[in-house]
Amino acid sequence: MTTQHARGARRRTVFATTALGLLCGLAAWLLFEWWASDIDGFVVYDASYEPLPDPVPEVTIEPGPSTTDSPLRIGLVAVPTAIGLIAGCVGAAWGLRLHKAAD
Repeated sequence: MTTQHARGARRRTVFATTALGLLCGLAAWLLFEWWASDIDGFVVYDASYEPLPDPVPEVTIEPGPSTTDSPLRIGLVAVPTAIGLIAGCVGAAWGLRLHKAAD
């Protein structure tokens, strides 16, 4: 095998493991978004009953902070992608190679 072929095989190995990590991260993100969007279906109540005082006080609910830029959401995709990249680099250094299929 020539040096050019070996270099291409290493690149394919790193690309494939990085792509696999990205796919796993996207799947984790989608599952998290699905779970977070239907959180009311998963609520487990663990409390005791206490009667409200008379008269009942007014309850106001204010929206919480926006979680669209949450580091958790970014990490759900970035961490598996980085792990895939590292695994590909380590695997390629240890001799793992992905070769093109013969025509």
